[in-house]
Amino acid sequence: MNKIFALLTIFTLMTSADVKLNALFTDNMVLQRDKPLPIWGTADPNQKITITFDGQSQKATADASGEWHTTLNKLEASAESRTLTLTSGDEQKNISNVLVGDIWICTGQSNMHGELRSYSSSSERGGGPRAAEFKKIIEQAVKYPTIRLMALNPETADSPQTQIKPLKQYKNSWQVSDISSASYFSAVGYIFGRELNTKLNIPIGLIAAARGATSIQSWMSEDVQAKFSKKLSKSSYYKAMIHPLQKMAFKGVIWYQGENNSRGEKSCELYEDLFKEHISSWRKQWNQGDFPFLFVQLAGYNEETKFDTDVNWPIIRESQAAALELPNTAMAVATDLGHTTNIHPYAKVDLAKRLAAEAGRLAYGEKTNSMGPMFDSMKISGNTVSLSLKNVGEGIRPQAINLATKKVSADSVKGFVICGTDKKFVHAEAKIEGKTVILSSPNVKMPIAVRYAWAGFPNANLYNNEGFPLVPFRTDSFKAFEATSPYVKWGPSNDGTSRVLCFGDSITRGTYIDGKYRGGNSWVNVFDKLSGKKIKAINAGRSGRKTADIKEFDSTITNYRTIDHVIFFLAVNDLRVASDKVLQGCVTNMKTMIDKARACYGNELKITLVGSAGLSIGNVSERFHKMGYDEKEQAMLDKLRPEYKKLAKENDAAFIDLWNIVSKDNYSDGLHPNLDGQQQIGAAIWKQFSASQVSQP
Repeated sequence: MNKIFALLTIFTLMTSADVKLNALFTDNMVLQRDKPLPIWGTADPNQKITITFDGQSQKATADASGEWHTTLNKLEASAESRTLTLTSGDEQKNISNVLVGDIWICTGQSNMHGELRSYSSSSERGGGPRAAEFKKIIEQAVKYPTIRLMALNPETADSPQTQIKPLKQYKNSWQVSDISSASYFSAVGYIFGRELNTKLNIPIGLIAAARGATSIQSWMSEDVQAKFSKKLSKSSYYKAMIHPLQKMAFKGVIWYQGENNSRGEKSCELYEDLFKEHISSWRKQWNQGDFPFLFVQLAGYNEETKFDTDVNWPIIRESQAAALELPNTAMAVATDLGHTTNIHPYAKVDLAKRLAAEAGRLAYGEKTNSMGPMFDSMKISGNTVSLSLKNVGEGIRPQAINLATKKVSADSVKGFVICGTDKKFVHAEAKIEGKTVILSSPNVKMPIAVRYAWAGFPNANLYNNEGFPLVPFRTDSFKAFEATSPYVKWGPSNDGTSRVLCFGDSITRGTYIDGKYRGGNSWVNVFDKLSGKKIKAINAGRSGRKTADIKEFDSTITNYRTIDHVIFFLAVNDLRVASDKVLQGCVTNMKTMIDKARACYGNELKITLVGSAGLSIGNVSERFHKMGYDEKEQAMLDKLRPEYKKLAKENDAAFIDLWNIVSKDNYSDGLHPNLDGQQQIGAAIWKQFSASQVSQP
């Protein structure tokens, strides 16, 4: 019996769960100063654990699920390398080279995710003319050994995770600042941390938890998402990257996101509520009070081929500024730090320094005017408007802006627009009188409203004497997309390039590769490239779209306000129901969209109707054949061609016939052209487009 008992004891020890600290606790880490410090991990149920650090010993017992938790008392900041020890029975584990200081979480989308190494490249999509500046920052990283870095692998999860997953370059551990670790860290986050580390002379821990092209909803828990929509992001970055951090003590958050939510009117209008709830919910989930939450307002940008930033971005900026109503929040203005065509601007150093200045004011009690001036009140007298500003400091002045793609002089105050009861904003003359700005325009006799920096990349140059810009604002309460301004014009473009809106279905959107859509594989891209610099082709395709989806055209033209030409390529999805009635419906719907386009952009707008390239009947997949993409539809598409041609002639539009233009073997599934098929369509459209008068803007 004794032998059996001994064997059982040995077996129990062999199968016992290894006592572990959570993956956040590794060599080289920073512990948060001046707060109770939660320490947690896993072990066998009822296993006893002792945590020792800096003369303290705290005990814990694993619960029935094997989780344990204890708390160290508050610690003072220290750059002394010390060891945190876990003891359980005869087992001991040491976490070495531990410092005590402030931990900041760096999160958001691509402008936060962008790594220092990416910006050290001098390419247009890297650091451009400022690449040498980023290279120097990387080279000097070894001079900041009390900066400690943890970069998380950008991934989603279907359920809330308890363990972080670092980048493979970080080898499952916090890293001391050096050339390698800094290279793979967020550029904005690292420079922000370096500024604090230098200014405060305490250790700084930085955790990067960001991912490009993400909406704000993907960083929310499901219960918070549900307040705004029934459609939830079941697999989210919140579950994989944020939830595992929510037991830890830390100083604050820096957040850079918003671009992905700016791509439509409804999304823009919802952002204010989303953003406020996002901040409030994170504070509740961390249960550490109203910790400092710093964020970046959208930078200057106006690449109109993607979405109309002159319409959408001011609304997102306004929504971001509204979050300043929440306690312990701060915002870094970046309208003057952008790039006209690169959504990832180079001026990350300047931006990070503004964030650090705001952290100094908000989190460390410094007396500065780093927020920059803000609108306070307005007084109208006759044809002039007097604006009172706050956060002015010692004064306000125009300041020159000199960026790679944007230059604004300091010879006068720029960026203000003014309107009367017609709600048509025009440029306003501005004069500075002390801490007041006086506005007027000869075109507005009775002003009612003012806006400042209300554009994708505005010519706005008013700063306080400390060099921080005036926060963009408006005094009106017009419906966000209702009023017009000098920056937002319905009608043709004015930059000498013809802007062509391509409105269609999945064939316009792109082609399938291995059952998935791949970006850039559309006839629109072929058409755009063949035109050289003569055309900016805008891909407004959507899978499954019909001519009957007229409301979608309404919302599309709302987002693209300067257009010279519209190409319609639709009907394949309508005619799955092969009937003359549906065919005539296609013609009627197309006529309606033509009328809407001309009403929006003016009678000079050029329009082209594209007739279908047909199907490859013998190659239509079983799935699509069952859906009605068959011989009957092929016949109806053929019958529609002369109807479209007639409609085009009656409405002073062009018609391009693509019948049989795609080789039968250049379909991926009999319905969607493959890469070669898209190339054939794009080349055919460009050939006929350029050979006719429709190519003239």
